[in-house]
Amino acid sequence: MGIGKSGQTQIDDRGNNLRAGKLFEILEEFTTKLEQRNGADYAKSILNGKTLTGTKIGQNPERFGEKHLIKPSLKALGYEEYRPQPTGIPGIERKAPDFQLDPDREDFVIIGEIKKPNEILSARKESFDYLNEIDRPAAGIATDGFKWILHTTQGEDSRPRYHRQREMERPIKRLRLEYFYDDSGRKNRRQIREDLSHLVKDFEKRAVLSHFK
Repeated sequence: MGIGKSGQTQIDDRGNNLRAGKLFEILEEFTTKLEQRNGADYAKSILNGKTLTGTKIGQNPERFGEKHLIKPSLKALGYEEYRPQPTGIPGIERKAPDFQLDPDREDFVIIGEIKKPNEILSARKESFDYLNEIDRPAAGIATDGFKWILHTTQGEDSRPRYHRQREMERPIKRLRLEYFYDDSGRKNRRQIREDLSHLVKDFEKRAVLSHFK
């Protein structure tokens, strides 16, 4: 007997909630890393929208975000193969996006552009520009770790198409309250998972691959 549509939906929802829970754990760990580098006030300022700077954390801010936030988040979204700064992609052979996912696939390309937290706009532009030159079906993920934007293209002579932007705004606000105010409690974890499940639904590996079927 088959699972049925409602049963499959329940399985999918549970999977999304597990991934969403993992994303929030990663966000918590990222906040802890910020505090370890430059104190609680600085970590709070980043959650409040301030731009991450290398002088404050002693490291390139984009690489810091990649290591402690973006790469773990992509793994939680189901991507196992992550290639940094790939070259040789058809149409942009001499250029190197920040990363490529599932790099051994030949029927389509998934590339990504990273910026430090709270600087998403330049990542979006660079991702779009790369997709405009790639001559096969491709997806571009632009992210600063807090915001995620997806474009796709069907290949040569096809303009990139915007699909979705998801933000961690409410989970970050909740984390800020939990992390820096002792009397806030931990009451809204279910709502946080629901908020992040929307990001999972649009950016998990299965969802991105569905654009090429």
